[in-house]
Amino acid sequence: MNSSQADFVALSVDCFDTQYKERGMRSQRSYPNESLIQFLASRYFQLPMELRRQVRLLEVGSGSGANLWMMAKEGFEVHGVDSSATGLELARKHLADKWNVSAELRQGSFTALPYEPHSFDAVVDVVSLQHLSLEDA
Repeated sequence: MNSSQADFVALSVDCFDTQYKERGMRSQRSYPNESLIQFLASRYFQLPMELRRQVRLLEVGSGSGANLWMMAKEGFEVHGVDSSATGLELARKHLADKWNVSAELRQGSFTALPYEPHSFDAVVDVVSLQHLSLEDA
């Protein structure tokens, strides 16, 4: 990553951190994305709960957790990665306090995911890659 790309990423992270600090959960939607629900339903909702628990899902750009809680409530093993530490803290609190679920959350970059290759059955993104440079996306 060159210095202009690093500056772009840092600016994006700062922007989201500021929004999360100022607006909390109001900085993003509170309910899961409908297209994500349709995607998961078409592939995994037919599985019985004991098999769903074996399905590992990663959301890149997980933000404050609006999609994570739905995936966790549906019985999947849920992971989220986001560049905003503030967003991840909101997600942890929201998942535990409102929905009584949890997810494995990590701070990291889309361009250098902090996971081993082939760690997940599906990797999902809902309007997060737009925050990368064209080259990185």
